[in-house]
Amino acid sequence: AVHDAGCSRATLYLTQNDGTVIAAAEAAKLPIRCVQCGPVNSLRGAALLANVSDAVVVDVGGTSTDVGAIVAGFPRPASCDAYIGEVRTNFPIPDVASIGLGGGSCVQGGDVG
Repeated sequence: AVHDAGCSRATLYLTQNDGTVIAAAEAAKLPIRCVQCGPVNSLRGAALLANVSDAVVVDVGGTSTDVGAIVAGFPRPASCDAYIGEVRTNFPIPDVASIGLGGGSCVQGGDVG
């Protein structure tokens, strides 16, 4: 799409789990480095818009809510092994807590079953 828009000399970058960027060609070789880029982008974006380098950010999306910390302008990394779908990884992952409750969620009370 970038090429079709007439930007054939522009390099496309993606956000990595640690908040830094990587060229799309490199990210295609190791996409695991970008799996948490959504929450990372909201953390960094909120800190940028608030003009702060340290913050706790709550991002309420349509279906989930993510909470994370920005320290010195970057997401605080998880301090323990990161699991993705019950698989332990050895990649830096941001310390983000997510719950399945967002702005578009409908919560009902009553008996379950």
